Parts: sequence; C-alpha cells; structure tokens
Amino acid sequence: MPPKFTRVQAGEKVISEYQDQSAWLTRKMGVTSEGSGVSKIVLGIGARHGTIFLTNRRIIFENFDGDIVESHPHEESERTKGKNGGFTPGNLNIFKTNGNVVEYVLYCGQKFSSYVNQHFYSSQAILSRKMNLAQEREKHLDYE
Repeated sequence: MPPKFTRVQAGEKVISEYQDQSAWLTRKMGVTSEGSGVSKIVLGIGARHGTIFLTNRRIIFENFDGDIVESHPHEESERTKGKNGGFTPGNLNIFKTNGNVVEYVLYCGQKFSSYVNQHFYSSQAILSRKMNLAQEREKHLDYE
C-alpha cells in the first residue's frame, strides 16, 4: 500500500512497509509493543504510532493521523543502525549527512537497517547513485 499522506514521486517505488501492530491498549497508553511496534517518540506526548515505508529514494514515516509525516531521502542520509525488539522495543536510527540523528521505534530495526545499509548506503550504492545523477545532468548539457 502506498503512503497515505506522502505523494510518491515519479519513478519512486515502495519496496517495503512496516505498520504498527500494537494492541489498542498499548497505543492508548502511549507506549509501543516490543514485537510489533512502529512509532516515533514525542517528548511530553509519548509514542505516535504509524508506518515506516522504504522506497528506492527515501525512508518515510507517517503516523496514523498524519500529524507527523517525515521523509528522509537516501542522498541526505549516511547510514542507519537498528536493533530488533525483544524484551524492549526495537529501534531504528537514521544518521543524516548534516550530523543529525533521527530515531524511530521499529520492532525489526536491525533487519531493516541491514537491508537499507547494504542496498542504499554501501560505497557501491552511493557511487551508482552519483553516476546516475551525473548521467542525468549530462543529458541536459548543451555542447554547442
């Protein structure tokens, strides 16, 4: 299913999505389930449950109400780091090129992170992205 509050760009494909499956009581209490939770922790409010989408261009988080919609293009991120849930909820950290770190609760954070790092943040993937961008820009050059 495509994102509900984010427009998918031309050529962008959703690779996977992880939707919060926490029990209604867990959600009502503002906490996240260890084995099925997807959320962003907001200070003073608690967990905002939602869905994380991985596309060929970015990572998107949307909470269920659409109050929080965040997009992290791959070219603005260096790497990710995650931990799978168990006795405590899993997490996903996105390390941005500007030095910021964005954190989400994600029950399969390590699995997600390993896939993203291998396919989008490896040196080969970064080189491929830069080559494609250079070729696209070269098409628009006028050599006359």
